[in-house]
Amino acid sequence: MLLALCKIGNVDDCAFILRCIGSVDYEVQLYNHVRIAGAVASICRPSLKRRLKKYVRSPEFWSYIPRDFRRSSNPLPLKRLENQTLLKRLIGACFVEVAGPEDIGLLKRLLSHNFDWLAARAAEKLSQLGQDGDILQLNEKLLRMTDLDLEERATAVVQAICMLDRRVHSKNTD
Repeated sequence: MLLALCKIGNVDDCAFILRCIGSVDYEVQLYNHVRIAGAVASICRPSLKRRLKKYVRSPEFWSYIPRDFRRSSNPLPLKRLENQTLLKRLIGACFVEVAGPEDIGLLKRLLSHNFDWLAARAAEKLSQLGQDGDILQLNEKLLRMTDLDLEERATAVVQAICMLDRRVHSKNTD
């Protein structure tokens, strides 16, 4: 039903979905968070960017919130901690969707988010928004990520190559 709403919905429905997931006092059991986040992001519009940016800047967006954790002064709009993974994916996907050139710094920070899908989405947006120098810097950052294991480094290298390829290809078709 949520995916159907995203097919016919608008930015008001996007805000409604974010509000509902954050405010319910029970665990929302939805599967395939990535697909749902992508669908919700597709109806997000820049009018929500200020709020989304505030959430992405929250320390709670960047790490798991344990049950006994004292909530930050800039908390996520989250009543039930069991819903934090879904809400973070929704917030992140929506922010990336509406991010513009003025958000490149925050998009670069999203490259280090522990949700690989979200980091990849941010990398894709950066490749669309950035200038050639930004893309090269982004690729260098991906290649220098020494805290990653071998498989994660390989994924980062592939993402870097794909971004460069898209960038070169788009210049050749203009």
